[in-house]
Amino acid sequence: MRVAHYTRRAGHHVGALVAAVFLVLLAAVLPAARAEAITFDSGHVDAFYVTANGGELDLALKEDVTGSGVVRAPQEVTLQVNEQAWTDATESVDGIGASTYLLPQTQDPNLLWPGWDTQAVRAGGFGQVDLNFDEVTGPGAVYAFESTGFGDLGGVTTDGGLELAAGAVISQQTPAHRHVNWAFSEPGTYTMTVRATADGAESSPQTYTWVVGESGGEHQDAGAGEAASESGGSAQVGQDDASSEPGARGGAPAAAADKGQPGRCTPGIQPQVKDDSTTPARWVPADDAVFHLSDAARADLPEDIGPVGRGSAWMIGSTQQPGVPWLGANTQHPTMLEHLDGPVTWELTEFSGPGAMMVYSQGQLGQIVGKEWFRAEGNNPSGSTTLDPNIHVHPNWLFSEPGTYRVTISQSARLTNGKDVSGQATLTFVVGGQAPAGAFTEGHFDLGGQVNPDGETCAAGATSSGTQPAAGAATGQGAATGSSTAAGGALANTGTSLMNTAIAVLGIGLAVLGIGMARWALVEGRR
Repeated sequence: MRVAHYTRRAGHHVGALVAAVFLVLLAAVLPAARAEAITFDSGHVDAFYVTANGGELDLALKEDVTGSGVVRAPQEVTLQVNEQAWTDATESVDGIGASTYLLPQTQDPNLLWPGWDTQAVRAGGFGQVDLNFDEVTGPGAVYAFESTGFGDLGGVTTDGGLELAAGAVISQQTPAHRHVNWAFSEPGTYTMTVRATADGAESSPQTYTWVVGESGGEHQDAGAGEAASESGGSAQVGQDDASSEPGARGGAPAAAADKGQPGRCTPGIQPQVKDDSTTPARWVPADDAVFHLSDAARADLPEDIGPVGRGSAWMIGSTQQPGVPWLGANTQHPTMLEHLDGPVTWELTEFSGPGAMMVYSQGQLGQIVGKEWFRAEGNNPSGSTTLDPNIHVHPNWLFSEPGTYRVTISQSARLTNGKDVSGQATLTFVVGGQAPAGAFTEGHFDLGGQVNPDGETCAAGATSSGTQPAAGAATGQGAATGSSTAAGGALANTGTSLMNTAIAVLGIGLAVLGIGMARWALVEGRR
């Protein structure tokens, strides 16, 4: 009986001590985890990211700053509008008429690039999504408006106005990814309480904080290769984080790797197309990708644009429209984030087709052409452009005549290992007529590239089909881990990295303490 008495008493001591240590450690850890927040002042952010799961809608924020498609709770993010966003250009805009802090529709690498993305609701059977701005507060007015392909400006809310005030609704008619102009009239802190609604379903309201012309929170630059763990390590990867699965429509299946075959150059960049028309998205080889432009792509040019003359033409615009494949450009493949040491240079190296082609970025506030990328006429290609790491942009693609165009674009860059690498691929555009079997006909696509750090700079004419990264290189397949969870609305806590570390340390400490206390109890019980 004496043994049992001492054993129970020792057990009480152990339990009390373990509980006390647990509470002390937990009290020290949790406030630090909750206090961590993040501020974005540049880079690509889909502020209003809507997904569907089990008939319910979820509204979150998705960013490509710390990784690719990282999903976060809006309340844990501050959206910073820098002083350099101040411009007089909006003085000439009807409905504004004053200088503002402007975040333009076309990405400026020095500024935040906010938009919205409702593509993931397609998987839940939804189409139109309304973004309801229940509350908008701040020291001045907020404006949201869109530049069209030919310099016109228009509101994006259902009332047609440019000002985004409490009660405003942005109605996204079809699942899409979209960027517009955002302007703020005064410096200070603004908040927006937003709900997403669709077909009777409704998300929980989310609050967004914008700090205009002032610093706020922890500064976060948009840099290449920054792992999500640096600002919330287990942040969920969004479902647009694509896998590198072969066999998607619009592109040829990936062939076997040819590394080491004598006499054949292995390109250091394998051009790929990111297909966001599927859920989850995936990367497919860009060689032989076919894009069909139907009558939905017809446009009436108000003036000559490069070699494409005024009048009827076919256009893939800088904004997404139904029935047209929306082809953009990005440098966000996980292998690019890992290996790039600077920008990627794109060059138009070969061209054939029945007419002229012009590719250019959207001009700002009344301008048609921002920056010219490529032009081609009479089978004579010219032009190049550079894309910073971890960037995503949509230029305008113009074609003057119906028929089949073959457009070869090379990508070249320097890697962190000091090597200069390149690769090229030929895209096919079928303008007018019937869509070829398996062609991309609508949805969101980006031309990008997958890096092979053991590859080379190959001579013109070498193709990248069949090459794959060396063993151990990151692939899109790996990046897609967790995408289905994100689709269901699981969010990252920006303190997750700290929390996971703290819990692990706490668990180990408690295990060691428990073993020690158990041994002590056993000794005490035997006395």
